[in-house]
Amino acid sequence: DDNRSRFVQVNGIELHYMDWGGEGPALLFIPGLGNSAHIFDDIAPLFTNDHRVIALTRRGHGQSDKPSAGYDTATLVSDILAFLDRRESESVTMIGHSLAGDELTRFAGEFPGRVDGLVYLDAAFDRADLMDVVQAAPYEPSVPGPEDLVSVDTYRDWLIANQYGFWSPALETELQLQAAGHVTPPAVTAALMEGSAQANIDYTLIQAPALAIYDIVGLDDIMPAGADSTLAA
Repeated sequence: DDNRSRFVQVNGIELHYMDWGGEGPALLFIPGLGNSAHIFDDIAPLFTNDHRVIALTRRGHGQSDKPSAGYDTATLVSDILAFLDRRESESVTMIGHSLAGDELTRFAGEFPGRVDGLVYLDAAFDRADLMDVVQAAPYEPSVPGPEDLVSVDTYRDWLIANQYGFWSPALETELQLQAAGHVTPPAVTAALMEGSAQANIDYTLIQAPALAIYDIVGLDDIMPAGADSTLAA
């Protein structure tokens, strides 16, 4: 819904976010690698009866600016802090998917007074050895062929058959954003993965209540041979 989309200037760049409204303590959703705040379109509005619900699209993703630098975890956390300050949000419960776990953990460790709770969605992993794992056993995911990229419709069919196994309004919005050119550049993805490997995440610094939820069905099918499943996502 376009009337929920907002933009804010932080740290010299413009970031996109979604604001679904609601009353009560704030929930901040942060998407995983390659996704925008719209990936939560299906689930986030369900919490507006008891919470003010927002989601932030990190730099390099979706409709947010895509600068050449700033993809280390410290800078991403600085973006979140500046975003919350601009919104005058004193504290939030942070809900993050996949790569966002690094941001949740570092933010909670550095700014414990700003965090009411943490929810990790396939997100609480130690990726310190990630680059070594990737180099030792490169993962070669299936990629769409020319016939799958003829149109948005054929690409959607390929995604359903090869990646998701289902479809939803949130995924449709993400697809339409990609079709409009809002794609995370490969250089940004590489920088984010390198930043994650060097994040030095310390879970012992977390003072807020934390919940981690994982879906491990089929994990062996997507992990490279010899990889440690704790490095996934």
